[in-house]
Order: sequence, then C-alpha cells, then structure tokens
Amino acid sequence: MSAIYSNFMKQPFSNWLSLVIGPKDLELLLGNQTNQTASMKPTHDLFDLVHSLTKSEKRFFKLQSSLQAGEKNYVRIFDLLEKMDHYDEEFVKESFKENYS
Repeated sequence: MSAIYSNFMKQPFSNWLSLVIGPKDLELLLGNQTNQTASMKPTHDLFDLVHSLTKSEKRFFKLQSSLQAGEKNYVRIFDLLEKMDHYDEEFVKESFKENYS
C-alpha cells in the first residue's frame, strides 16, 4: 500500500466526501445544515471511488469506521454506493430524505 494511500485511508470518510462534493454539500447531506434549498452537484466521483476500492481496502475502511462510536452517515453513504450497479443520484437523495424529513 502506498504511503499516500495509507495516509488518505486514515482520514474519516467525511473528508473524502468533502473533497468530492464540497464542504457545504457535505454539511447538507450529513444533516448538519438546515438550509434545504441548497442542492448537491451531480457527480459520479464518489461512486467511482467506492467501486475502485479492492475488497481489502473496503474492509479496512469499515474497520477504521467502526473505531468511531455512533451511527455514521458516511458509512451509510458508502454502503449505499457500494450496492449500486450504476449511479442514481435521485435514489441516493430519496434514501436519505426518508430519514431526515
């Protein structure tokens, strides 16, 4: 495993998300912002990242995530994207809207 990748994997998944969708959209997605008029910009980058990981990299991510207590939205996003065959932004939005509306 490269040093760059190793250091990157030590960061919480929310840091990955903020790189892909931007910090304001991340706050909205994670429910830390009450402004529901903001929208996420459509991107496949996070989906591509999740699907580019090897089985062992995904396992490492899950193990690292389990070190933090409580329910984590970024793990829910990861699981959702991992199960998808193709990126469907509306499905992702609906999946999170049910829990936060």
